[in-house]
Amino acid sequence: MVMSVKESNMRNLTKTLAVMSLLAPVSGYSLGIGDIKLHSALNQNLDAEIALVLSAGESPSDIKVSLAPLDKFSEAGVPWATFLSKIKFTTVSSTNKSVVVRLTSRDAVKEPFLDFLLEVKWPKGSLYREFTVLLDPPAAYQPATIPVFTPTTESAQAEQRQITANRTTNAVPQTALSDATEYGPTKRNDTLWRVAERAKQTGFSVEQMMVAMYEANPDAFYQQNVHALLAGKTLK
Repeated sequence: MVMSVKESNMRNLTKTLAVMSLLAPVSGYSLGIGDIKLHSALNQNLDAEIALVLSAGESPSDIKVSLAPLDKFSEAGVPWATFLSKIKFTTVSSTNKSVVVRLTSRDAVKEPFLDFLLEVKWPKGSLYREFTVLLDPPAAYQPATIPVFTPTTESAQAEQRQITANRTTNAVPQTALSDATEYGPTKRNDTLWRVAERAKQTGFSVEQMMVAMYEANPDAFYQQNVHALLAGKTLK
C-alpha cells in the first residue's frame, strides 16, 4: 500500500497527540481549559500540566480538578484504564485569572497513548473534557507544548467532538510515508499499536506510524479515538 500522508501532515506528526475535546454550547459564563504541557515520555512517571483560564469573578480556590467519575467515562465513550487511578492532580500555581494543575504518577506510563476524562468543578457546575496524549520513547522525547483553548460550559453532556492537533517534531523526516503494504482486513482483537508495529517502516517509530495510520484512515475507527479500531477494515 501507499500511505498517503502529505508532507504538510508529516510536519504535524507529534510528540504529543493533543487534545480531543468534549464541547458543549458556549455561554457568556465559561471556564477555559487551556494548554497541556507534557514533561515526560513513555516508560517514565507521568509529569504534565493543564492550564485553566478563569472567567471574571471566579476564585482559584473554587476550582476542583480530578478524573471524571466512571459513569462519565462511559457516557463520553472514553475507555477506562487502571493506570488512571494512579494519576494525582495538584494545583501548583494560580492567579486571579488562571490555575495550573500538575498531573503526576508514581508508576511509569507503559502505553504510548493515554486517554482520560478530566472533571473540573466550579460554582457554576462541572466541566468535562477528554484528553488523548501520545508519549514518545525517552530517546525521541523532547518537551512539547500544545496550545489549545476552547471555551466550555458547565454541561455534563457532550454535544460535539472536535480534534485539534497542533503537532510538531524534529524526529520525523520531512517526507511522506510510502511503499508500505496494506494491512487488512483488521481482526476483532487487533489494536492500532499491533498494526503499526507490523507495518512500521525504517526511520519511523511505532508511535509515529500509529499517528500516520490514524490520520490516513479515519473511517477505520468508530470513534475519534485511537483505541476504537473497527474490525474488517483495510488500513492504507
